[in-house]
Amino acid sequence: RIFNMEWSQHYWFSLLFLLCAVILGTSGHGRLIDPASRVSCWRYNFPTCAQQSKYTELDTDNQWNCGGWSHQWDSQNGACGVCGDKADGPYKSEAGGPYATGTIVRSFSKGSTIKVSVEITKAHMGYIEFKLCPVNDMTIKATQ
Repeated sequence: RIFNMEWSQHYWFSLLFLLCAVILGTSGHGRLIDPASRVSCWRYNFPTCAQQSKYTELDTDNQWNCGGWSHQWDSQNGACGVCGDKADGPYKSEAGGPYATGTIVRSFSKGSTIKVSVEITKAHMGYIEFKLCPVNDMTIKATQ
């Protein structure tokens, strides 16, 4: 039997790379810009969001990622806050937090198809997930 060493090395290197990617996981940096998210609406001059920039330390509105991969998976068993905050808090984006001002940045008709824009500031082969929340009262905590 003829053994092709070049193909074999390529195969094992690819398998090792994919295995490392799965084990290590991925996370990205990005922000929802249209419609603007609660943590980013200050960038687009919404009047009630203007003061929010003081809460966003070092422009971290691109890092609403459940506290990061290690925190989310090592200490929270994969859990994440409903609005992207750490599962164990603080809940800055949820009801009672500084970003939950009740500002409506865009309205849509029920059943319509919408376009959204996301700015990826660091691509780490992650993904973006959208979920709609039926809560319209900023005093009620949202649940999934």
